[in-house]
Amino acid sequence: EISECLVGSEMCIRDSFNTIHIGQSVDGTYAVAIDWCTGTAGGGSHPSVWDEPVRDYKEAIRQGIRLLEQQYNKAERWSVSDRSNYNPKVIRSLKGKLLEIKRKYTQPRQLSLF
Repeated sequence: EISECLVGSEMCIRDSFNTIHIGQSVDGTYAVAIDWCTGTAGGGSHPSVWDEPVRDYKEAIRQGIRLLEQQYNKAERWSVSDRSNYNPKVIRSLKGKLLEIKRKYTQPRQLSLF
């Protein structure tokens, strides 16, 4: 289940363990961070004033997706030697969910006037 939520000034796109955090600063720029879990291993951070600011909300979403893609690709490589922390079945499922998010938030949509 993928959901969206707004907590204070921070937008989250999440499933039960994996989250893209998008925080908006007073000047209108965004900071992006992720939380991830691929079995029993996981990690993450939260948006920080020290992060490189992102000017556009859609670009912030794309950046969060890229960060999770990078993490899942690393986890997939690590799963060859450590299946207890990096569960290949979980990683495949997460990559599928991330593809759904990518389609929902970054691909053009056809609009109809009628």
